[in-house]
Amino acid sequence: MALHVLLQGARRPIPVAFKTRRVRLDETLRRTIGASIQSELGRFCRRVRHVFVWIEDANGPRDGSGVRCRFNLALHPRGRFVVAAEEANEHLAVVKCAARARERLDRSLKRARSAKRRTRAIH
Repeated sequence: MALHVLLQGARRPIPVAFKTRRVRLDETLRRTIGASIQSELGRFCRRVRHVFVWIEDANGPRDGSGVRCRFNLALHPRGRFVVAAEEANEHLAVVKCAARARERLDRSLKRARSAKRRTRAIH
């Protein structure tokens, strides 16, 4: 399934595809995914090409709590990375995974800017 999240101030929506295993994908979970991506990745809308969200029950068919969420992000002009989180329910896992994606993307962009500045200073 695909969900296009139109972020505020964005020129284009970010395509968000998701797949679940042994987790019910209802409307509230879809809203949680969209809101988390909007709030955490909104300022990076020009850099994110698409997001694939994978949510699964970490314990399988056994009883117990634990849901694993994974975000695969594809970036403009190139680049990919994966972040994951495991929490007691799917909503918490999505929120935590989106926060980790923001931290990782912010860190990698700062690193790229710093490297660019170093090369300019050398020349």
